[in-house]
Amino acid sequence: LLPEDIEALWLAANAHRRTGQIDAALTALETLAERTPQDARVYRDMGLIYLHALRDPQRARQLFHHSLRLLQKESLQFRNTLGSVKNP
Repeated sequence: LLPEDIEALWLAANAHRRTGQIDAALTALETLAERTPQDARVYRDMGLIYLHALRDPQRARQLFHHSLRLLQKESLQFRNTLGSVKNP
């Protein structure tokens, strides 16, 4: 998958969400989740749709928790990388 394909999916998801095409927005985000499963933003954005547009706080909470787990993992990886960088 090319980076521009990922960007196109993000643009489509945001455009659909802004115009109230919630099903299309979720379809684009679900495709992003399949192709970039470590991207916490995908699950955050799906959670926001479930919370505000679909009024499903339980599903939103699940998605937000998944997003936070991914962010914690990314933060740990970053700290480990930072720890290996020596000061000049």
